Amino acid sequence: MDDQGVWKQILDSKHESWRRLKESNTSRNASRWWKDIHKVCGNTKSGKWFDNCIEWVVGDGKMVKFWEDKWIVEEPLCCKFPRLYLISECKGKVLEEVGHWEAYIWVWDPTWRRHILVWETAMEEKLLQLLNG
Repeated sequence: MDDQGVWKQILDSKHESWRRLKESNTSRNASRWWKDIHKVCGNTKSGKWFDNCIEWVVGDGKMVKFWEDKWIVEEPLCCKFPRLYLISECKGKVLEEVGHWEAYIWVWDPTWRRHILVWETAMEEKLLQLLNG
């Protein structure tokens, strides 16, 4: 999709982007057109087929949400690692905000609201293994 297209800009300004299609309900103030698109694309009642068919191209990491989007495995990381998601300080952040470059190597740096408990370190290690491939 063209990131700078006029229709994309109109939809983003009016409906806060396509991410709203993932919500189970539409705003009662939404246009008929948007409500129809919401019905066709699916929501929790109709199987989320739209969300299941999206394949992310990460690119520069400015559009893909680290925890909430399905970008590295078949489900969002918040579903795969729910305990870590609960204590994450990175909720809602995009990929470029959850790491940095060191000598031409990307280093993931998820941060936590508190210290990781001993039994949570195994989950954190699995997460980092997944991220580092």
